Parts: sequence; structure tokens; C-alpha cells
Amino acid sequence: MLNVLQKLDNSFIQIHKSYIINVKYIEIAHHEFVQCKLSSIYDSNNIDIPYGRKFKETARNTIFELL
Repeated sequence: MLNVLQKLDNSFIQIHKSYIINVKYIEIAHHEFVQCKLSSIYDSNNIDIPYGRKFKETARNTIFELL
């Protein structure tokens, strides 16, 4: 995943070992998860993506800096 993340711009962050997200799609940043909007093909629904323990502090700090 690190290899993929290095190829992306700063608007992408890793919040879990399985998730890299674009901060432009974050609707709400909760204490335990991030709520992101899905594209219009899903009727603009949101999805909750949990923070991984390893990524939580760094991801939350980055999100609050960028938003």
C-alpha cells in the first residue's frame, strides 16, 4: 500500500491498512471512523470507514489540517 500511496498526491491519506481515501470525499470525521460520500451511482450514500489503530493519530491530524 505504501507504494501506491507514494504515487498519489497529498489529498489521499491512509486511514487503515486496507483503506486509502481522498480527503475531498470526507463528509464527517468522527472519533473512531470517517464518513465518506460515494459517487452518484450509489445515490450519494455515505460509507463509514474505520481508522486503523496504527494510522488513527496521523490520519486524524492530517484530516483536520486539510479540512
